[in-house]
Amino acid sequence: MDFTIKFGMLQKATVLYNFRRYLDSLEVIGKAKKMVDDEQKENDDKFNSINEKWKKKLQIDGKYYYKT
Repeated sequence: MDFTIKFGMLQKATVLYNFRRYLDSLEVIGKAKKMVDDEQKENDDKFNSINEKWKKKLQIDGKYYYKT
């Protein structure tokens, strides 16, 4: 998702909060959080699939490597 969309949503939440529309601002923040969580999950899935693909190609089982 585009950075400007997420940042715009947070600016909208700030404006709503300043006009004392607290529930509306929290709803906008919740939508932005859901967008970020969904994007992070997609990125994690892509990373894991690429990681598994290269482990198979390089014939690495992963039990001898440290996780940082």
